[in-house]
Amino acid sequence: MTAVGLAVGLGNLWRFPFIAGENGGAAFVLIYIACIFLLGFPVMMAELAIGRHGGHSARKTINLLVASSGVSKAWNSIGWMSVAIPFIGMSYYAVVTGWTLDYLLSAVSGSLSDLDSAGSEAAFDGMLSSATRLVIAHTVIMAGTIWILSRGLRGGLERAARFLLPTLFVFLVIMVGIAAIYGDFGRAFSFLFAPDFSKMTPNLVYLAVGQALFSIAVGLGALITFGAYLPKDISIPRSAFTICAADTLVALVAGLAIFPLVFGFNLDAGEGPGLIFVTLPIAFSQIPAGEIVSVVFFTLLFLAAFTTCLGTMEPVVAWAEDAFPLSRSKLTIIIGTLIWMLGLLPVLSFNVFADVKPLGSIAYFADKGIFDLFDYFIANLLLPLNVLLTALFAGWAFSPAAAQEELGFSPAAMMVWRWILRFFAPAALVWIMYGSLMPS
Repeated sequence: MTAVGLAVGLGNLWRFPFIAGENGGAAFVLIYIACIFLLGFPVMMAELAIGRHGGHSARKTINLLVASSGVSKAWNSIGWMSVAIPFIGMSYYAVVTGWTLDYLLSAVSGSLSDLDSAGSEAAFDGMLSSATRLVIAHTVIMAGTIWILSRGLRGGLERAARFLLPTLFVFLVIMVGIAAIYGDFGRAFSFLFAPDFSKMTPNLVYLAVGQALFSIAVGLGALITFGAYLPKDISIPRSAFTICAADTLVALVAGLAIFPLVFGFNLDAGEGPGLIFVTLPIAFSQIPAGEIVSVVFFTLLFLAAFTTCLGTMEPVVAWAEDAFPLSRSKLTIIIGTLIWMLGLLPVLSFNVFADVKPLGSIAYFADKGIFDLFDYFIANLLLPLNVLLTALFAGWAFSPAAAQEELGFSPAAMMVWRWILRFFAPAALVWIMYGSLMPS
């Protein structure tokens, strides 16, 4: 459940709907699902198998496996990136999670009611322009994450997952019911599940592969870390399939919670990142008991984002436990404080540092602020690079006997799995990275 909580986050409820909306709906969804199970699922099994075989944090596990396999120490870069990526990624993901908390509180106070297009856009811009609001929300998110993780795996992380994940699913089902009553459910269902293959372009496939990897959280180091916590009697293929299936189901059900309202009130499905924070509040303002619906939706969004925060920070804490002779609670406070401090940069990039463009001399980055650069280099470059290296390591350097021990595959299934990791996954990932570095 903790791994599902890591995977189920803003990638499902925010990023998936707006990318699907911008790229024709069902054609994108079809490729996305194929990418989850043909690419993400094999890599996820590799990360869990590597983690359980090593039995430590991602960095220490990779170091041990590199040493025992006698391969180049250059593979140790996987371990270091599995600390750096969640550390940096958490610093700006917590900021966006803070947006969901701010909007939840605004919904509870009633300030999101009776909004038209201009009013909704002004509300979102007003939040971003207020450094005080964003800093407070960011601080609360980090404090909550630190408090839960400092209480340990059983008493903190697992206990939170047992409560947060079922609650998230209940709120998601409620939202689908509301969307079915007040929105155009038939049109939304057709949009998501009746593909128009004329919309299937290379760029659509590129976006679907990238979203699939982003959504299931491979490459973060978290799944290697969670693998170390996994008992030997638990099936890794079954666990990985469950995580991928749950993640995909949430993304699709989120579409059924969002697009009926978008179509029912003649709003723009291709609104982009503003779909959740700008477009939907307009729909909520036009339905009976819209204030309550708004509270339900932003509670759902907050729960999804916060569970991912817990899973994202855990691999950094696990690394610190292996590296330093301090208690978990002290290390969690130190790590969390450092992430909070780094997160102030993306927080202030929307207001105090709004005019700061660190790479402004490069044409493609001329309009990208600090937050945009954090997101670009983590999501579009470092994350797929770490997935690429992990796939190659699992396919070429990870002991076949160790892999067989962890996965329990038949010889034929093992051959297919290793072929995917050696050739198919690397080819797809190189294509993704090329598209990110050579933007159109």
